[in-house]
Amino acid sequence: MSERNQELQILLDRAGVIKERYQQVNMDNEFNIFSILRKEHDEVGLHSRFICELLNPKGVHYQEDKFLKLFLDHIGMEYDENDLINYKVEREYRINKSQNNDQYNNLDILISYGDEAYILENKIYEEERIEQLDCYYQAIKNKFKNRKVILLTLFDHQLEENKIDVIPREDFIQITYEKNIVEWLSACIKETAQKPLLREALVMYKNLVLKLTGQSYSEGMVKEMKDLIIESRKNFEIVLDIEKSLPEAKARIQELFWGELESALDKFGHNKVQDDENWSKDLIKDFYYKSRGVPEYGLSYSTAKPNQFDIRLWISITKYKMEYSFTIYDEKNKIVKNDDERTKSEEVLWNKVIESVEEHLPSYINQNEWCPRFKDSSKDIKFMSFDTDDMKSLIEDESRKQVISEIAEEVKNDIEKFREVFN
Repeated sequence: MSERNQELQILLDRAGVIKERYQQVNMDNEFNIFSILRKEHDEVGLHSRFICELLNPKGVHYQEDKFLKLFLDHIGMEYDENDLINYKVEREYRINKSQNNDQYNNLDILISYGDEAYILENKIYEEERIEQLDCYYQAIKNKFKNRKVILLTLFDHQLEENKIDVIPREDFIQITYEKNIVEWLSACIKETAQKPLLREALVMYKNLVLKLTGQSYSEGMVKEMKDLIIESRKNFEIVLDIEKSLPEAKARIQELFWGELESALDKFGHNKVQDDENWSKDLIKDFYYKSRGVPEYGLSYSTAKPNQFDIRLWISITKYKMEYSFTIYDEKNKIVKNDDERTKSEEVLWNKVIESVEEHLPSYINQNEWCPRFKDSSKDIKFMSFDTDDMKSLIEDESRKQVISEIAEEVKNDIEKFREVFN
């Protein structure tokens, strides 16, 4: 072993000792009722529901407007303190009378009183899909004279200028779980010292948010790691070398994952559709090196071909998760969208896909303008952060094969079930 490699091994061993010492401390806080009852990244069923309940002056926390006041203070909103108890906080507020499940029908959370309204749009893992904010703002303009849109995301990021073009800058606020929600929850916890059950619920939820935003490690461990890195120039240089190599290492693991998943599905007799959205080394490289506009790609499999259409099961990734989605393509290999331009036959087929999936594949509960139905993978795959047990399992060959085998089995069953019920 070279001297440089020996120095690297010593540094890694020392860092490992620090991590193991604090790992036991973290295990003491591992039990979390929110993680047990819901998926940790469930925007609607967990995060919007809990945040809405805290903000509601008539919520079962029985703290009246205390939490709402702390929230509005924290994001710099003006209000009449005497009227705050009368503010109305509603979740999934319907903005039109359409009976379908169009994604633009419901606001995540609406806070209103008199002629004032705050739209709180919760986007944990879909920051790029925020064009509906303009629609929401327009939809309530006749009902509320003063209105603001609050976009809540996991982390702070610069929005592309063309994403929002209707909302005046002064009526648009960006906040994050990483900073704003953590600080708000901390303030709420301080106010509940005499309410042990409520305080414990707030502490558990804050711990979940810290985990989702990569802040779950204790400050003590971070400080010791920092001190180890800056202990010497040699240590610092080694860490810089590791940092430069990390994206390449992540990319290599992702290449192995997609290649082996494709092979596993081939063995089931499912051959992928050849198109530009299939994974490639170049797309994976862009995934880790593009500052924004991370590409969405994966594998696509034909599940049914009614008339001139092709219904596909699309396995894709975003920065934060893996999804399975049923999508419809026309004879020109163009995706059919849920918009005003689709034909009558496309609309009929769209609804037939929804009906087939709802009855026999009930886990596919989500819908957007591109997909009649989609769901999150049962595996917690986050190729950007590598911070889940499922992701760590991809690093070693045997455990990666096991994860891929389970994913391939899940996809195979979904494809076969859809073919069975659709045809």
